[in-house]
Amino acid sequence: MCDHQNRLSMPCSQVDEGALTAAEVKTLRQKKWVAAEVVDPQGRRYGVNLRRTMAGTKSCSYAIGKPWNDIKKDNGFKQGMKLEVWALRGKSGKLFFHLTSLP
Repeated sequence: MCDHQNRLSMPCSQVDEGALTAAEVKTLRQKKWVAAEVVDPQGRRYGVNLRRTMAGTKSCSYAIGKPWNDIKKDNGFKQGMKLEVWALRGKSGKLFFHLTSLP
């Protein structure tokens, strides 16, 4: 979590793609974004976009984007903190991410 970037990046090796639908995986691999919501530790919801980015041919990451800086500020998240991110589905099938701060 970099202070100057408006995103939370997660290495692909730490992400279970099984939480994504086949259509979402396809969209992300086409370098497009998928709409989702983040639920913070206080239960506040934020509309976000999820992207998959490549660094070279072997290294990839998923990024929860705008408004990440607002989420970070509202929760006091700082660079170096560890977060646990859970992917969930709403009744409508919408993708949600629940954030928990780890000690």
